[in-house]
Amino acid sequence: MKQRASWLLALGCALALSAIPVQAANSSKQAHVPPAATQQAAKERTKIIAEAVTALEKTRAALAALDAGDTQKALNLLSEATGKLEIITTAHPDLALAPVDVRVVVRDFPGDAKAIHAAVEKASDLLDDGKVQEARHLLEGLASEVDVQVYYLPLATYPQAIKHAVRLLAQKKRVEAASVLQTALDTLVVVDHITPLPIVHAQEFLAQARAFVGKKRRLNAAQTKHVQALLASAKAELERARALGYLDEKRYEAMLEDVEALEDKLAKHGDTRSLLDALRKKVDEFLKEFTAKKQ
Repeated sequence: MKQRASWLLALGCALALSAIPVQAANSSKQAHVPPAATQQAAKERTKIIAEAVTALEKTRAALAALDAGDTQKALNLLSEATGKLEIITTAHPDLALAPVDVRVVVRDFPGDAKAIHAAVEKASDLLDDGKVQEARHLLEGLASEVDVQVYYLPLATYPQAIKHAVRLLAQKKRVEAASVLQTALDTLVVVDHITPLPIVHAQEFLAQARAFVGKKRRLNAAQTKHVQALLASAKAELERARALGYLDEKRYEAMLEDVEALEDKLAKHGDTRSLLDALRKKVDEFLKEFTAKKQ
């Protein structure tokens, strides 16, 4: 969990009841959102509470009214926001966080494992030279993932903040009330559900290879070459996953052993079906475990 600035809240609220937005970062390529991430975003979107979204919109409008010097309008808007919050707390007395928006952000560093290692080494050199900010900007780009971001309104503090702002307005403390509202808007809670793209790509290449092999025990030269190419692509993606830190050394080595066993089988024109199934299972299980974690 982490907090985001209020401008993200404003954008999030505006999009809260629309189609799932996708934002691409760190890449000039077209954003690729795997089906699993799309399904996760759709699932989280069904949980959005309309009253919470409205309460946030009313709060933002109240803050704008205060900036314009219209205290009475701000009070009316805050009263409406309070009413919406009371609906939520009555209907969901045990709810701590009310979901208000879902966004999908894609970050995809375009380089291979070699480029990733070079960037990490450069960042290390920059840190050694005391150039922390340059290193930070470089490291920020080292990601290849789909991030399903779920935004929540904290019910333990948000309603109290609205009531506190109303009390301050009653005391003609407009500036202080505006500050309280701004703070409330700045404390939207965000939970990230991350899916590593290199693992997804490896999964896809292995699925293509298995589908191509089908029931065939032996492959001819052309078929072998095709599967070798798919396997090489999967291997490269696993190397990227390891270089970017999504895949730990132990799991990576286990998958790499399977890849090498497959390469040996292909070179000898042996039956690759069981080995492909075993490797696919390892990749699938890892991806399920990774995405199941609360980021």
